[in-house]
Amino acid sequence: MNKRWRQRIFSLCTTAAMVSSLMPMVQATEASSTYKIGDSSPIFCQFYAQNQSGNWDWMSAGGQNLTVGETTTLEFSALDDDNNSKFAVATDDAAFGFQFGDSKIIAGDKSSVDLTIDEIVIKADGYEDLVIDPKQKDYKVDYLAEEVSWGIQGNTTSVDLKSYLGDDFLPYLKAITGFEAKVTLNGYTYKGQAPKEEEKVEGEAIYKKGDVSQLFTQFYAQENGGNWSWYSPGSENIVYGESNTFKFNTLDEDGNSIFANVGADDAFGIQIGDSKLQDGDRGIFKSNIKQIVMKAEGYDDVVIDLDETYDLDFIAQEVAWGIDGNAKMISLKKYVPGAFTEYVKAITSLEVTMSCDDYQFIAKPAEEPEFPEDYQHPTEMRGLTAKELVKDMKVGWNLGNTLDSTGGETAWGNPKTTRKMIDAIKAAGFNTVRVPVTWDTGTDEDVNISQEYMDRVETVVNYALANDMYVILNVHHAPKGWFYTTPELEDSAAAHYAKLWEQIGARFSDYGDKLIFETMNEPRSNEQDWTGDKTAYDIVNHYNRVALSAIRESGGNNADRLVMIPPYAASSNYSGATALEIPDDDMIAVSIHAYSPYSFAMDTKSDKVTWGSDEDKRELQNLFKSLDEMFLSKDIPVVIGEFASTNKNNDEARATHAKYYAQLCKSYDIPCVWWDNGAITENTTDAMGIFDRKRLTWFKPGIVKALIEGYNGETIDISESALIFDGTATSTEWGQAVSLTPNKDIMLKNLTEGMNIAVKYESESKPELVLQSWSGGPSWVKVAPARVENGVAYFRYEDMVEAYAKELEEPSEETFPSLDQIHIGDTGSDLTVTKVYLSETEDPTLIYKGECTCTAWGQALTFIPGTDIMMNKLGKNVKIAVKYESEEVPEIILQSWSGGASWAKAQPSEVKNGVAYFRYEDMVKAYAEGTENYESYGEVFPCLNKVYIGAQNTDLKVTKVNYVFPVRVEDASFNTLPTLYQGDTVDLNDYLIITPDNATDKEVSKWSSSNEKVATVDENGNLVVLKPGYTTITAKLDDNDMEVTYDLEVAIKFDADCKLGSDWGTGVNGELVFTNTQTTPINDWTVEFDYDGEILSIWYGKIVSHEGSHYVVKNLGWNKEIPAGGTITVGFIANYEGDVPAPTNYKFLNPEKKDVEPTYDVALDVKSAWNGNFSGEIKITNTSEETISNWSLDAEITGEIAQIWGGAVASQEDSKYTFINADYNKEIAPGETVTIGISGTANGDVELVSYALNF
Repeated sequence: MNKRWRQRIFSLCTTAAMVSSLMPMVQATEASSTYKIGDSSPIFCQFYAQNQSGNWDWMSAGGQNLTVGETTTLEFSALDDDNNSKFAVATDDAAFGFQFGDSKIIAGDKSSVDLTIDEIVIKADGYEDLVIDPKQKDYKVDYLAEEVSWGIQGNTTSVDLKSYLGDDFLPYLKAITGFEAKVTLNGYTYKGQAPKEEEKVEGEAIYKKGDVSQLFTQFYAQENGGNWSWYSPGSENIVYGESNTFKFNTLDEDGNSIFANVGADDAFGIQIGDSKLQDGDRGIFKSNIKQIVMKAEGYDDVVIDLDETYDLDFIAQEVAWGIDGNAKMISLKKYVPGAFTEYVKAITSLEVTMSCDDYQFIAKPAEEPEFPEDYQHPTEMRGLTAKELVKDMKVGWNLGNTLDSTGGETAWGNPKTTRKMIDAIKAAGFNTVRVPVTWDTGTDEDVNISQEYMDRVETVVNYALANDMYVILNVHHAPKGWFYTTPELEDSAAAHYAKLWEQIGARFSDYGDKLIFETMNEPRSNEQDWTGDKTAYDIVNHYNRVALSAIRESGGNNADRLVMIPPYAASSNYSGATALEIPDDDMIAVSIHAYSPYSFAMDTKSDKVTWGSDEDKRELQNLFKSLDEMFLSKDIPVVIGEFASTNKNNDEARATHAKYYAQLCKSYDIPCVWWDNGAITENTTDAMGIFDRKRLTWFKPGIVKALIEGYNGETIDISESALIFDGTATSTEWGQAVSLTPNKDIMLKNLTEGMNIAVKYESESKPELVLQSWSGGPSWVKVAPARVENGVAYFRYEDMVEAYAKELEEPSEETFPSLDQIHIGDTGSDLTVTKVYLSETEDPTLIYKGECTCTAWGQALTFIPGTDIMMNKLGKNVKIAVKYESEEVPEIILQSWSGGASWAKAQPSEVKNGVAYFRYEDMVKAYAEGTENYESYGEVFPCLNKVYIGAQNTDLKVTKVNYVFPVRVEDASFNTLPTLYQGDTVDLNDYLIITPDNATDKEVSKWSSSNEKVATVDENGNLVVLKPGYTTITAKLDDNDMEVTYDLEVAIKFDADCKLGSDWGTGVNGELVFTNTQTTPINDWTVEFDYDGEILSIWYGKIVSHEGSHYVVKNLGWNKEIPAGGTITVGFIANYEGDVPAPTNYKFLNPEKKDVEPTYDVALDVKSAWNGNFSGEIKITNTSEETISNWSLDAEITGEIAQIWGGAVASQEDSKYTFINADYNKEIAPGETVTIGISGTANGDVELVSYALNF
């Protein structure tokens, strides 16, 4: 439950208690009593809803109490006094159900309820009455109420009804007007107060006022990690019963701070302790800290008026480093002003005023025998199968951070394990104890386990076996690092495992089947790699084989003992788990560790502190579905050897999670074992302790109760659900909104032929599905949706399979080998995904499927437009296909009796393979011909009443009718045309590429040329070249009015010849002779060519570009035209090396330029300014590769221009001028700058505000 839920129940309970009993003493003193038939009871019933996020709003209807022995039909209104729904503020994630509970019991009270729910009726506006026959009718429950910060818990039972409202949950819930519940209270017993877990402790008062006690105080700083270095100015013993003021100097003999090495993450505070306590001793007292004063050089004194009393209860324990549990640390870090390290290092003295009183000392109880004198460990092998034995293990508890501690049993802060501890675990309802063991602690260099260490492990194992519990004994940590799954360590580690298990197996060979061996803990390649790869997976299998063989060969009952084997890291990760090699052995179970979901259960950096929404439950369900697919469905039992959730100050959510987790385990017959490491400090790593091993009480009784009740209560409906994701997820710029882990978030076995992954989304563009592998498969495979309808994108299974297979390096028998992740991502536009689910592929083309017949001239099928057949789906190139059996083809008849054609017949345009195809155009023509004044309607099929599939002169059977939609053109482009010259002709259809190739309509409705002086194109796509130059060819397609263009350059046609003159070995002169072979002149010619020599001089032309061996030569103006059939000669002198070179790759460049806008820059340079006058220059620079001709400039200048040179003012409006060129500078070559000089007057600075160059 959550906070608001409990507040509501607490209010109801206390009210009912006050009304039902006016006794002089509180109810906790009432004796146990069983209510008789006919007695009015405190058992109440109500319907409820509660949001699982936000304010966790609680809503309820009811609150009626029951009479013992009576069957009552209770009626509840779901409307308030204003006739509004009591569930108006419910949200999609709300829980909803029926609840009964005991309003009598208060904290510590117990009761028993026997109740039957025969029927529930839900009434709602717009819905038929929903009559529910509950899956579970009979409830026999025991309540133990406990007080928590929000009220009372443990006094109610809730029956989930949300699934009965279906996909329409929220509108249905808000439409509910009332309920009925037919219930019978078969019996009720109030049992009074449960025994307290702790008796009142009375110890010895060993101090009197004024005694110098062994209670002490000291200030400290301590390194957080590393060597855990401790810094303290010393300690003082406290005078008992009086006010003490202690002042500590923090400087050493040399005047240096004892805190000189303190770091920013280190702890700092004051400690109160009891040095009298030894192992097992207990000290109880009160300590008041009145005031603390901190003095630091360069800072004002910090005076902390704490005045806080601490109730201290210490139980000391002997650990590896000495005595633990005899002191309290009180952090002062929050009081430090400014930067922590700077201040602490500047501290010169620390002062505290404090007192201690009410001290009791309780000496360690005398040790008693932990086993009866005649105790014998169990040896029975009951002949259970692995599945039967695993099912019987139920809920377990891990003895964590104890025998698995490196350095000894108490090295990680937990006390030495005792029989009483395990007795308390058993008494709480746990049935299994997992004993993790780090055997390195007790082995020598040759891996021989010491007798002493083996004896100790055996003693702890027997603590649990003596309680008739199951014990899991394993090989846990390896502080020497020998157990990693790397090729370098494989052989030595395998031998190490073998030797350990030979010894462990031999010691426990005659133990019965309640002792279970677990080969390894979490085998992995290193401490950080929790994923692994194939090499590591194979090594894990090797280690498991070696360990199992050693166990089986160690004799006695080990031949038939259940052995748990983990996959890589004991993880449920699909790749590693499915790589686990299952031996040919009947007594094997798979060991899995599943702290799931990680964000809630382990990640202290995550803000995930609540749990219980439908999405939360679905995520956890997917874990178990994955385990079922990988193992359980193959008759391989699974044990979850570790799970828990870390303390984030969210015990209520942790209990909810624990209960549901245990329920799922029960539903799948999987035992689960809570990891308890003794750590409880909230928001610290792995704070998963629930049992106080010193006091033999429970830190977290609510979690324990949830675990036991969850596993022993109702199971969870584990039927398959199509829903994969339900919430809100976003992405942008080709990101991924939703990421799904195969066989965890999405079960691959449910993805089969005919299935889709459906994605409900919002975006300007379609989403994409990405199949990702980082463990051997294709790294990134994109799949487009097969269709999009109503904001839902459908990704076909077949498309995913085909895309993934194409990217595989080698064919695979698996459908998606090594698939690690499935993403739903955007395609460049912002994407919001609200739901992902599996759906069967629907055939959007289907109109009818079945079998209908008729005789000659009858009608086999009748369709009503808008209901049976959607006429709006018909359009250009759409057909209706009719699969039939008959000696003659069928016909379509269009009938109207309200103004249209009374009986218009259309014949098939094509028949093949027993299918007749009817064209939309033929149906329109037939209906139009039979309709008077057809054009006046403005509709395609006005007044159409029925459509028939009919027979002609023979019997007809129709089995299927569907639309045949045209295959749309998706893209079109041109292949590159050959070089074209004046007079050439080309059929452009030969170069037009339309995709897909099977597009229904590839017709071009219009061809055009943007420059018909260069080339023309007729309606059939025949191109005629008229002269050199540039033009753009456009083809407009019939389908979708798509346009495709091609930028065409018509080349200049000419002949070129090189005539060489004198050759002096290293140089030559010659002439280039060019002949115009066109019927039109070549104007303003420019020719380019390649020449391997170096041209030193040239005449009748000028070199405008020379890069490497490439030359561009332009006319001199007077010879810029080569007439049709005419010749031009260019002379040159050149140097060369080797053979005499000749120019190659001639090409005349078209004087007409492509539509490329030249780029330029304009700047104003003010040369001088005086007394409101100025002079300056406007500089225009051509920054492009094209010559700018006949330019003019529009510019806004903050000044009045009086004179101008290098140009002229064509027009002026206020400060806006239009300048024109001075003719001599009308052309600006690439990279060239022209200057306009100006002078005039200005009021302030002269600036060029804006400009635009025209050319």
